[in-house]
Amino acid sequence: KEEKKEEKAEDVDVEPKEPEVEKEDPNKEKEEDDKKDTRPAIKDPIAFYSHETTLNVVPVNGGNMLMALSDGGMQFLIAGARASAGVKSGRYYYEVKVIEALTPVEGRTNGKARVPMPRQLLRLGFSTAGSS
Repeated sequence: KEEKKEEKAEDVDVEPKEPEVEKEDPNKEKEEDDKKDTRPAIKDPIAFYSHETTLNVVPVNGGNMLMALSDGGMQFLIAGARASAGVKSGRYYYEVKVIEALTPVEGRTNGKARVPMPRQLLRLGFSTAGSS
């Protein structure tokens, strides 16, 4: 009878095991590759047309580079342009390079008044094809 009591005591003393949780590999890439894009590629090069820009934007270098006017108070306006291609869905890569940062001066103040200095601002965004 003593042996049976010992066996029962051993059974009772056994702690229940916690379910094993898979540990995530810390070296695994967090962002997986997307599915292969089977849509046809755009045939025309993406460009900025003058009718899709604000009045103070000047396209230079064949439309591949944009410049904002900074004379006569134009430096206080935000210049905007929209590309000739829209996005549908998926992942896109874009690159922007600021070539020159101008600091235009608005006349002489003779030390009497403080003239507000324009900030350098760059905004990027996406829109769908045909949006206004």
